[in-house]
Parts: sequence; C-alpha cells; structure tokens
Amino acid sequence: MTGFLRRLSVDRPIALVLEDLHWAQLPTLAMLEHVLIGCADVRMLVVATFRTTEPDRTEELVTRLADLHRFDGVRRLDLEGLDTEAIAEFVRRTQQLPTPSLRSTAALLRDKTGGNPFFLNELCNHLEIRAG
Repeated sequence: MTGFLRRLSVDRPIALVLEDLHWAQLPTLAMLEHVLIGCADVRMLVVATFRTTEPDRTEELVTRLADLHRFDGVRRLDLEGLDTEAIAEFVRRTQQLPTPSLRSTAALLRDKTGGNPFFLNELCNHLEIRAG
C-alpha cells in the first residue's frame, strides 16, 4: 500500500479519505498506522472521519485513534452537533411547521439526533413521509 501511494504522489500531491472509521476493524486501523509510518515524507493528506458518540464509539477505537496522535502532522478536529437554534432553523425551512412548535420540535430532534446533520435530515424525511 505504501509503495502504491508513494508512486501515485510522485507527479502530484494526493488525498486519501477514509470515512466512518468507527466501523473499521483492527486490520484497517493497522493499515492506517502503516501508511502514516511508511508515507511520512510523501506529499499526501489523509482525512479520516469517525463518530465519537455512542453507540458507534468503542474503547478499542478510542485507544487506537489516540495512538495515531503520536505521529508528526496528525491533527484532530472535533465537530459539534447542531444546536437547538440551528435545528429549529432547519425545520422551519424544510418542514413548514408553525412557529410555536419549532422550539419544542427542535429540542426533541436535538435529543434524538445529537445534532448530527445527516441523522436530522433522515429523521425529518422519515417523519415527513409518515405524516404525508
């Protein structure tokens, strides 16, 4: 894998995107570590996404990902979920709810989705279909 990435980056910088690492098995995480070690001097950006919320978070995942911080250049960027106000605005624009219902609906959706935009959109789509 490292040889392939090295050859690929000769002509131009590359980006390696690994999504949903919270579902990854240990061999995948070991491969990521191998790439970070073997390609430390390669013109490459690695972007890895994972959820840190239950039920997706496991202690093993947390430990393995924390170990990756020992490598030069590894940075972590934590994204927060949408707050109740942002969810209310999303619901107002997409669901045509009466204004008095917005605050309580947004608070309920925040509790159910943790502010995750993908989950929020899916839940709103589901509720819209069921209501229709």
